Amino acid sequence: MQIFNVKNLKKYFNNGKSGNAETYALNGVNFTVDEGEVISIIGPSGSGKSTLLRCLNMLETPTSGEIYFKGTDISKTSNIDVYRQQIGMVFQHFNLFPHMSVLDNMTLAPTKVKGMTQEMALEKAESILKRMGLENKLNDYPSHLSGGQKQRVAIARALMMEPMVMLFDEPTSALDPEMIQEVLNVIKELSISGMTMVIVTHEMRFSKEVSSKVVFMDNGIIVESGTSDDIFNNPKSTRLRTFLSKLNLQ
Repeated sequence: MQIFNVKNLKKYFNNGKSGNAETYALNGVNFTVDEGEVISIIGPSGSGKSTLLRCLNMLETPTSGEIYFKGTDISKTSNIDVYRQQIGMVFQHFNLFPHMSVLDNMTLAPTKVKGMTQEMALEKAESILKRMGLENKLNDYPSHLSGGQKQRVAIARALMMEPMVMLFDEPTSALDPEMIQEVLNVIKELSISGMTMVIVTHEMRFSKEVSSKVVFMDNGIIVESGTSDDIFNNPKSTRLRTFLSKLNLQ
């Protein structure tokens, strides 16, 4: 089943003008996500990766183009909250509620939005936290957690809504080096379980290892896409070869 089908997506800022120059984040992106795929979006900073991800969840409103989610153009619907319930998103900076415990962070949306009972939400939260190796953090507050623990809680919170697809916006970029691997391990475990995921990342080795498809972006367009082997071992475009040549992927 096709989860996303993006057609000619454009996102301009300041009406597309900055002085005399056009400013755009996306300039005609075509992109699909099928059920069970793990797609990494790579590229230099400012290439439009995060904007594409935020458009998939309508956190950014496209200037033009279409975003189909399971066949419905969500860029033209007024009831976007219904679709967001099926799309989990994890940000760079966790976005946990600081005044709430881990348990309250995790159970707020399922109980308020999906009508889950407190008992069911508690049972589900305990199960997911155990999967994350955080079963002893249920009553802790975010200020008492490490960066890696906060991000794992953020992932756990998204999973509480039982989403069809998970979107990750550079989930390790705000972490200290020693905490990166613990978050990547959780995402890797999700990929093995069959979760559909779209991951904006600078972790190239990780992207190479877990992705069923890799998308390389630059200057608001998709320059090249293909399997992990296609992108990292047999790049076709000069721009991608130049990008990869600056990385240590051995």
